[in-house]
Amino acid sequence: AASLGQVYRAMTHEGIDVAVKVQRPDAMSILAKDAMCFRVLLAIRDFVKVVTNSETNDEKVRKKQDIGTVINRVARDILREIDYEQEAQNSKKYRDSLAFLGFVTTPTVVHEYSSKRVLVTEWVKGDHLDKLSTEEGLAMTRMAVEACTASLVLTGYVHADPHEGNLMFSNDGRIVFLDFGLMSEVDDFIMEAFARGIQGTLAEDWREVTKAFKDSGFITDPISYRANDKEKWHTFGIDEVTGEDLGLAQLAQDMEKGMKKVEGGTSRFGALATVLNKELSPNWLMFTPPYVLLLIRTFLTLEGIAAKVDPDFNIYETAMPWAMRRALSPMTEDGIKAFRSTLLTESNRIQWARLMDLLKENDAGVGDNRDITEDPDLVEIDTETSELKSKAATQHVVADALGTLLGSSEGKTLRR
Repeated sequence: AASLGQVYRAMTHEGIDVAVKVQRPDAMSILAKDAMCFRVLLAIRDFVKVVTNSETNDEKVRKKQDIGTVINRVARDILREIDYEQEAQNSKKYRDSLAFLGFVTTPTVVHEYSSKRVLVTEWVKGDHLDKLSTEEGLAMTRMAVEACTASLVLTGYVHADPHEGNLMFSNDGRIVFLDFGLMSEVDDFIMEAFARGIQGTLAEDWREVTKAFKDSGFITDPISYRANDKEKWHTFGIDEVTGEDLGLAQLAQDMEKGMKKVEGGTSRFGALATVLNKELSPNWLMFTPPYVLLLIRTFLTLEGIAAKVDPDFNIYETAMPWAMRRALSPMTEDGIKAFRSTLLTESNRIQWARLMDLLKENDAGVGDNRDITEDPDLVEIDTETSELKSKAATQHVVADALGTLLGSSEGKTLRR
């Protein structure tokens, strides 16, 4: 069953085995009523607060990013979700965007039988997670994380609802994504910020993670702080000489303390979400734009799937290769400057020693503790500690990304 429609198995006159998704007849009416009810209730709430002068400082500060903004975004996305012609286009666009991976596909749409309220696709020959062996489940999970990370940091076209029912492991060993009503498009600066956040978390570089949050709009610029909920939000501080935001260092320290206390700090995305919500948000002003909510939902969903097949699954290690590729092929002006400063001197000459160090580290990391599976993109690290795992994974993907990008169109920044 689909949330806004019902799915049936059928066969066309031509003998093609198909899945037929039929929209519920009252879907549009229900959505319109729900959206209107929410808007009316929020309007009444806002009116009462203005009349009684009971609006809190928090509500005034977050006025442009309150629950009403989220409801408007969800209503807009769901409206697109019930247009099955749009969903068919989304399916093809997503498949084409990740074709370079070689293991991602989507059901083929049978256009002659499809319309805005009926979507017909060829029947997928494969199984969902609950019917897979442990090995198949782990393989599908790795592919799902890699595909979603690649879409988040490289292509910018993200499947925002990758739950178990929307993922299948095909008989030919590929992952099949289903249901393309809820999609999210990510800007270049957000892709680069998320890539840096993944790298920073795996390396436990909390200052870099904090900068990534700031660049993505998740925290304010300059950073705002309050010692307790009775204080008003204020800028933490700016260095009068350098102009540096002093909140970066302090927030990074608080984040480090929180991540060390929570279980799975550098392996589970949910741990980071917990620290942000419970440890940091009471004192540090954070915004959650609707697109961030969708991206957080994507990774929390994937992490929940991974936990079922491997309790020790590290979502950051699996995502790391694609984060590295984005870092080595920046598209924004700030990203290019940061990257060039990493490998170039002030006189614009290549720092060959630093570049060679990256490659030498990879050579040193190749040994008995790394087992490459038949699929070169699926790297299994077999070491006794998570620190060694992270180091070996980082070494491998840096050299792999460097080698690939030097010869590809994406590597023009690196070659320049």
